[in-house]
Amino acid sequence: MSGDFVVQDNDFLSIKNSIRWGRNLIVNVRRFVQFSLSAIVPCIVLIALSGGVFGRSPFTLQQILLIDMLTGTGAAVSLATEAPEKLITRSERKKEKESILISCMTRDIIAQVVYQSLVLGILLFSAPAIFGIKYELYNTPLRDGPNAEPTNRLIHQTFLFEIFVIMNLFNLFNCRRLSTIDHTSINVFSSLVGNWYFLIVLLVTVNFIFAVSNFVWLRFLFGMAELTGQMHFVALALGVGSLVVGILVKLTPLRWAKSLGDSESEDAKVWRHSFTSLDGSLTLQK
Repeated sequence: MSGDFVVQDNDFLSIKNSIRWGRNLIVNVRRFVQFSLSAIVPCIVLIALSGGVFGRSPFTLQQILLIDMLTGTGAAVSLATEAPEKLITRSERKKEKESILISCMTRDIIAQVVYQSLVLGILLFSAPAIFGIKYELYNTPLRDGPNAEPTNRLIHQTFLFEIFVIMNLFNLFNCRRLSTIDHTSINVFSSLVGNWYFLIVLLVTVNFIFAVSNFVWLRFLFGMAELTGQMHFVALALGVGSLVVGILVKLTPLRWAKSLGDSESEDAKVWRHSFTSLDGSLTLQK
C-alpha cells in the first residue's frame, strides 16, 4: 500500500492529526531557520567590523564554540520539537517548490539583525568608556601578569558575548510563534510548558551564565572574565529589548510583509476554507 500517508486506525480524526503534524515539520524548520539567520548575521557583522577595525575577533575561540552550540544544537532541539498550533490546519497548503523563507520571516529577521547589529556595534566601541574598562584597543592581551589575570579587553569581550547570548535567548521566544500572511501570534509564551526540550535548553543556558559568573575555574576554562552587576543588568535589559522588538514588529500591518512577495492563491483559499469546515466538524463530534 502506498500513498502520501496511510491511516491504520479507522478514525477520520487521524487524517486531521496527520496533516497537523505533517505541516508542523515545515513550520519547525522555518522556526529554526528564522532563529539561525537572526543570530548568525549579527555575529558575522560584529566579527567583520571588529576584524576590519582592530584586526581581531571580538570573541575568544571558546566563546565562538559556545555560540555555535546555542545557534545550532540548542536552537534545533528547542524549536524543532514544538507541537503544532491549533490553527495550522487552516493555513495555506504547502507547494512543492515553496520557499522555506517567507516574507513574514524576512520581516522578523531583518528587525532582529538591525537591532542586534546596532547594539553590538555600538558597544564594541563605546563599552570601555561607559563601564570604565578602558584599554589599548590594538595591543592589549586577553590575560596579563604572573597569575594570568584577565585584562579589560577580556572583560569587554565577555560582556559582548553575554549580551549576544541573552539577546538570542529571548529571541528564541520570538521564533516559537511564526507569523504567516493570514495569521500573527503575539503571545510568544503560549503553550510554553508543553515543550520540555525548550525549557531544558533555556535552563541550561541560564545556569551556564550564572555558573560562569560565580566560578573562577569555569571562567578560565571558557576564556571569560568576571563582570560587574551593572554589566549583567544591562545585558539582561538589552535581551528583553530583543523580545520587545520581536513583538513590536509582529504588530506591524500584514500588508507590509505581503509587499515582500508572499500572496495567497485562489487554490490555497479554497483549501484553507475546506479545512476550516473540517476542523469545526471534528471539534463538534469529539
